[in-house]
Amino acid sequence: MKKPDLSAPLFEYEKNISRYKSEAAMLGRKTDTISRLRLLISVIGTLSVVLLLEHNYLLPGFITAIFTMAVFVFFVFRHEDVRQKEIFCRNLIKINSDSILRINGSWHSFSKTGDLFKDENHPFSGDLDIFGQGSLYQLINTPNTLIGLQRLKDFLLSPDKDIQSIIKRQTSVDELSKKLDFRQKLQAICLDDGNLLKDPSEIVNWAEQDGVVLKLFFQKLLIRTLPVITLLLIVISFMFPGVSCTIILPSLIIQLVLLLVWRRDIDMVFRITSRHRESIKQYLALIKHIERESFSSEYLENLQLQLTGKNGKPASRLISELDSIIDYMNMRFSFLHFVTNALTLWDLHCLISIDKWKIKSGTYLRSWFKSVAEIEALSSLAVLMYDNPDWVFPSFTENRLVFSAEQAGHPLIHDDIRVCNDFTIENAGSFAVITGSNMSGKSTMLRTVGLNLVLAYSGAPVCAQKMCCSVMDICSSMRITDNLEKKVSTFYAELVKIKMIIESARMNRPLIVLLDEILKGTNNRDRRIGVESVIKNLSRYPLLGIVSTHDLEVAGISGDEQLKISNYHFREDYRDNRIFFDYNIHNGSYNGSDAIYLMRMIGIDI
Repeated sequence: MKKPDLSAPLFEYEKNISRYKSEAAMLGRKTDTISRLRLLISVIGTLSVVLLLEHNYLLPGFITAIFTMAVFVFFVFRHEDVRQKEIFCRNLIKINSDSILRINGSWHSFSKTGDLFKDENHPFSGDLDIFGQGSLYQLINTPNTLIGLQRLKDFLLSPDKDIQSIIKRQTSVDELSKKLDFRQKLQAICLDDGNLLKDPSEIVNWAEQDGVVLKLFFQKLLIRTLPVITLLLIVISFMFPGVSCTIILPSLIIQLVLLLVWRRDIDMVFRITSRHRESIKQYLALIKHIERESFSSEYLENLQLQLTGKNGKPASRLISELDSIIDYMNMRFSFLHFVTNALTLWDLHCLISIDKWKIKSGTYLRSWFKSVAEIEALSSLAVLMYDNPDWVFPSFTENRLVFSAEQAGHPLIHDDIRVCNDFTIENAGSFAVITGSNMSGKSTMLRTVGLNLVLAYSGAPVCAQKMCCSVMDICSSMRITDNLEKKVSTFYAELVKIKMIIESARMNRPLIVLLDEILKGTNNRDRRIGVESVIKNLSRYPLLGIVSTHDLEVAGISGDEQLKISNYHFREDYRDNRIFFDYNIHNGSYNGSDAIYLMRMIGIDI
């Protein structure tokens, strides 16, 4: 596999950093200018009002005060708008800087490692470094929403393995890889915003429930008309001195009673909506960004079409309505809220608006959020395609069990040190036994196969020049450790894992099994018998198996005519009292003895 030409992505990232730094500096200067103008206007306006009032120019003073306040408020909003644009530019600078780290192989510093999703009982995730420090997840992770992170996790652990679905995802990833600006701005909209890491299921479930109150026409009519009557009576009591202000008491008391009756419901709705207020604003920004983009692949077009509600209205417009209602509800933080609420039943009007919104749009919220999560996860996979233009999308076959790759490499090893190999295993019940010394590349080969299959099924490109495979479940036994707390030895833990693999094989679904240094916790004789028994058990099922070992006796079981076993090995070279590995896979069994050589190198007499 030739070294990839990274000049194009690197050039784009460096160009973007330069451009966004210039924009951020310009916006910073504009922010400072607006701040100074705002201060100047407030000072001049205040002095003008004071001078006008001192000279009894009441009307001009009043007009000047109103004008000063209006201009001041305008510059407050303008300042915030420019400040947000500056933050957006600085987010884009960080994204492009991180992209350069990713290409240079320095991505291990990224904070999102996916430790939350680690599962020691998963069939392969722990062995193949899917999550954790130095993991595939850490390399490609770009979503900023919790559901986006979870969807990326699903892609890697349990993707839909229908071939047509995979091909649709491949087409989407390919298109998104060419939309660098769209992907980066999608990420920059809410980079490192903790609000989007909240579980949105509470607000989604709430949106799908019926309105809590105000279902009867009479209730709504009462809430609509009572405040009008109350305000009308207040006006009458002011206009006609002979009319006592006590005439408003009956309607006012009824309104206060209504507020008390529905106080619990008002508080419940307020608590839920206020908890998700900021995340709704961020989802709104994400959805607007997706709606504005033009897609050509069927899969992305369908995701975009899902961002509509009743009568085809855009999701952004409908979420904007919810956002506005929530903002109105948050007026309760104002010191005028009690008076306004008592006179107008403000909170109940908000509840009516909420109920109307839920009837019209509540059932769509879940699908809108899912579309955002799906596009975020696909954009993460597109990072691999853009950063590695020489990687390819694999092809799939249903005719036979096969894994075949030309110049396949380990996706997590930087291209400067990655060594790629051709490797093929096919036909149900076939096993490849890979021998070689310690550190020669056996485990890396198993992970190369496993990780490229994970990428293939997710719809991502793979680290190879060409790859064809069947759609198979993946099971592995590689990174086995003891558990003193559960009183489980390493050997027993490995037996439990092998039992799980055999049980998976008995389900008669296409399967690939990756076994590294199998049964290493016992003596040579028992190991050979045990490995042969495991392979015989598994060879009866529709699966492919790859077994690595440094035990030469294990390689000897290929002489059993009942087993379809092919032998491969990695070799080393010794020069100037040093050991060298070429990490190239070769046919046949290994016959070296590096352990003895290493012992001699460090001064142990043999």
